[in-house]
Amino acid sequence: MKLIDIVVISRKHFFFFVEKCNEVYRSGHDLGFYREVIAMHREYGDLRILIENTAFLKKSYETLEQWNMNQRGARMVPFDIFAASVRFWKNSLTSLYEYKLHQDIESEFSNIYGILEKVFCNLKLIFNSCQKIVPLF
Repeated sequence: MKLIDIVVISRKHFFFFVEKCNEVYRSGHDLGFYREVIAMHREYGDLRILIENTAFLKKSYETLEQWNMNQRGARMVPFDIFAASVRFWKNSLTSLYEYKLHQDIESEFSNIYGILEKVFCNLKLIFNSCQKIVPLF
């Protein structure tokens, strides 16, 4: 059994691991930013609407800053460029959003990987083009 199979065996298991991650990894001011993003998501429930919501994008941007995305050689692009890029990739992001970890998505990995590669290699987040998010599969 793969680790991902254990994590997503049920909603209960998945949220157990999410809570453990929140307890250990993010526990201070930065967790508050993340929780505000999640609260906005729960309120609207529609990623397409959220991507057009400047307050949501601003809080997401600020959360990334709190998570130290703007240091150690990486410099975030200005907010307006970030927001424009997220909106440009809205269709791909909402397509990815349709996949749920607790569902059987193994047969879709090829499609998911293709979308992820396009988004994460092209989303304007940081200035340093050498730093890319590297797919692990």
